[in-house]
Amino acid sequence: MTPGFTHAVILDFEATCDDARPPRPQEVIEFPSVLLALDSLQIVDEFEAFVRPQHHPRLTEFCRHFTAITQADVDAAAPFGEVFARHQGWLAGHGLDAERAVIVTCGDWDLGVMLPVQCPVAEPPVESIPPLYRRWHNLKRSYAAVSGTGKAPGMAGMLTGMDLPLTGHHHRGIDDCRNLAALWRALVERGARLQAEGCLPPGKHPPITLDLRLAGQVERVRLPTRSLDALGSLVGKTFHRRAGAFVRADGRLLERDDELLDLVPGEVLDVREATSERPQPLR
Repeated sequence: MTPGFTHAVILDFEATCDDARPPRPQEVIEFPSVLLALDSLQIVDEFEAFVRPQHHPRLTEFCRHFTAITQADVDAAAPFGEVFARHQGWLAGHGLDAERAVIVTCGDWDLGVMLPVQCPVAEPPVESIPPLYRRWHNLKRSYAAVSGTGKAPGMAGMLTGMDLPLTGHHHRGIDDCRNLAALWRALVERGARLQAEGCLPPGKHPPITLDLRLAGQVERVRLPTRSLDALGSLVGKTFHRRAGAFVRADGRLLERDDELLDLVPGEVLDVREATSERPQPLR
C-alpha cells in the first residue's frame, strides 16, 4: 500500500442518461460510496444519497430502467451541492482527508469527467473541488496489471474474471460500489497496489468567483479556468492594465497554474501591475 493511506473510498456515480438523446448537461443522480479500511480490507461504512437533477428533473424511461432509480427517489433528494457537502462531512467524520484516503473508481469517468461537468452546472455552482476529489485510483489499471490483460473490461467482466458474483442491480450506484469493494479486495489479495495515478488537471476545475484588488480598487470577477493567463486576461478587461503578479492574503505569490487550485470562492488577490522598467512575467 502507498505509505500514509489508511482507507479506500469506493465511489461510483450514477447520472441522467438516455439511449436516444442524452441530456445535456448530464447530472449526478446518485452519490454512493463504500469505505474500506486498508489494513483489514473490511467495509467500515457506507454513504448513499440520491441527487435531484436541476436542469432535467424528469428521468427518462431508459434511465429509470438502467439504474433502478425512481422519479420519486430524485424528487425527494437534495441538489448536488448539498449532497457533495454531506459526503465531505461523512469523510471528515471518519477523520479522513487527501493524505489518508484515496478514492477508487471503475475507470476515470467519475472524477475525471462527471464531477467537472456537474460542479459548474449545479445551482448554485460548486466552485471548488477539495483535494481528496482531485486524484483517484482507477481500479481497471489494477485489474489489467493483475490479470495480465492489456485492457480491463467493465465491472461485470472484471467480476467474472476474478470468479466473483455480481450482486444487486448493475448500474445502481451503491450496489456497484459494493461489488467494486469485493473486486478491489480480490485484486489486493493478488498483489494489487493502491496508487493515486488519476489526477484532475487545472483546466478541468470549475470556474471560481474572486476579488481582484489593484491600486485600492476591488472588483469581483469570475475566473473561467485555473490559469495565470486567464487571470491576466481578467485584469486587462477589468482594470485596463497589465498584471505582473498575483499575491494571496498570506503573502504567497502565485507562480504556477496548479497553485490556483486551492483558491476559495470570494478570495481576494492583490494584483501587482507590470511595469515597463521591470516587467514581471505571469509565469
